Parts: sequence; C-alpha cells; structure tokens
Amino acid sequence: MDKRYEIDPNNIIYEAIEAELVVINLKSGCYYSLNESASGIWKLIINGYSVNQVSEFFSRHYSSEASDMAEEISRIVEEFLHEELISPVLGNETSVENAHPEGVVLAEAFLRPAMTKHADIQEMLALDPIHEVTDLGWPHKKGESA
Repeated sequence: MDKRYEIDPNNIIYEAIEAELVVINLKSGCYYSLNESASGIWKLIINGYSVNQVSEFFSRHYSSEASDMAEEISRIVEEFLHEELISPVLGNETSVENAHPEGVVLAEAFLRPAMTKHADIQEMLALDPIHEVTDLGWPHKKGESA
C-alpha cells in the first residue's frame, strides 16, 4: 500500500476535460474516461502519492466510511495497473506532502471511482505516425491503400 506509481510518458498521455479525465495508452491504442473520483485518484498517484496517502487524502475530505473508500481506491489503482496505465516506481523513496496538489478537484461526495475503456480507435492510435504515413500525411495500416 505504500508503493508509488508512475506513468511512461512515451506511452501514456492524459487530458482533463471538465470534471473527467481522458487517459490514452498509445501502446495498446485504447483510451479511458475516468469519472471525477477516479480522476482525483489518478492525479494524486502520478504526483507521487502512495495508495495509503491517497486514502488519507480522501478520508480528510469526505465523511464516507474510510475502509470503503480505501477499498475503492485500491480497486481503481489495480485497474490502472491491469490496463498498464501506471507502473510501480522502483525504490519508492519519494515522499510527498499531504497538501492539496494542483488540479485535484473534489466533488461534494465521494463517488465510486469508475474508468470506462474505449477501443473504437484502437487501430488508429496504434499506428506508427512516422513510418506508416502516406503522401496524404495520414497514417494507414500496411496493405491499406490511401
């Protein structure tokens, strides 16, 4: 639970869109939409918070049952790991202060963190834009005519 995680900036990109966050795994070609709670957990995790610190952070802001929140936080972090959006940091000696990090917006109540996986543009995201580009300037799968 004291493990810390990081993203591979060469394969994972993300962008906040209002209260949600969109995370793209360029390696798999899938993208994910995270609700407000999952978005807050994501931002804390990539800012160096351990799962325990994320749980403490949320329990200070919400009166929900702390053990239920901790379970939900652990569950969504496991989903991030399963989808290869984050990976454990070797060494784990990084320390963060429990201040309110930039970009973490909290709702009125703690909602179950949710992440929705989308694979509808998986093939397009997985294309190599350098080596599979045509004269038209857009990548195409091998064997596909422009």
